[in-house]
Amino acid sequence: MKLHLVLGSALILAAGCSRAPEAKPELEGKFMTPTEMAAKADVPLYPSSDAPDGKSNVKETDKESRYELIMTTADAPDKVLAFYRGKLQNAQKGMGGIMGSSPKGNSVTVTAAPEAGKTSIHVIAITFK
Repeated sequence: MKLHLVLGSALILAAGCSRAPEAKPELEGKFMTPTEMAAKADVPLYPSSDAPDGKSNVKETDKESRYELIMTTADAPDKVLAFYRGKLQNAQKGMGGIMGSSPKGNSVTVTAAPEAGKTSIHVIAITFK
């Protein structure tokens, strides 16, 4: 009886460990600079901003790619939002930011807020496959 329990437990553990690996997104694990990511997302980097490597990211599913660009600038949040309002199509003001479309039709949300004496800029662009 003990032998059956031990063998049964071992089979259950082995079955749990033998899952097929999940498919990895096309861009996962590939390093992209903020400039490369902005180009793929069809959204400009804010002029005179600092966009450190490793802060921005991309997440992919089989239906979309979601780009998150993170930048900082000495400019005021209103100036940042005015810049992006001029770059986006159908730009609409929302809570703390704006929403609109890139020239290629990607869904874009931009927020800008004071943070540690600078303005933190978050741009999220979604490209649909």
